[in-house]
Amino acid sequence: MKTQKQILFFSLERKKASRIQEVCSSLGIQTKTVSGNQYDCSLGYLAGIAGVPAHGQDDGDTFQSPLLLPVMTEMMVFSGITSEELDTFLDAYRAAGIPPIALKAILTPTNVFWSAKKLYRELQAEHLRMSK
Repeated sequence: MKTQKQILFFSLERKKASRIQEVCSSLGIQTKTVSGNQYDCSLGYLAGIAGVPAHGQDDGDTFQSPLLLPVMTEMMVFSGITSEELDTFLDAYRAAGIPPIALKAILTPTNVFWSAKKLYRELQAEHLRMSK
């Protein structure tokens, strides 16, 4: 799964996204803001990976769990970034004093076909379990 170094942004406030883009620019990482009408698309398609279908796999009823918020909150998905590059990004992110984003994921061979909504539900459920 070869892809360019980029971070997909979901539901980030404009000023926060701009600050993160500055960090990314200094590290040679591209960014892409994903709009709400693209949340049914596969993560791989959104990341520009050839051969990944546009429509993402989703096995749930969109945002219907009572544990989850009805509207997607902040989420970032890292694509084509090595673990060392991720560590460097996270260090620069913290050094810039940008408030944290709880929901983050790395694009994998498993989730590359998932819709953004499915990943969001998975991350939100995991976050709720971890914060108990």
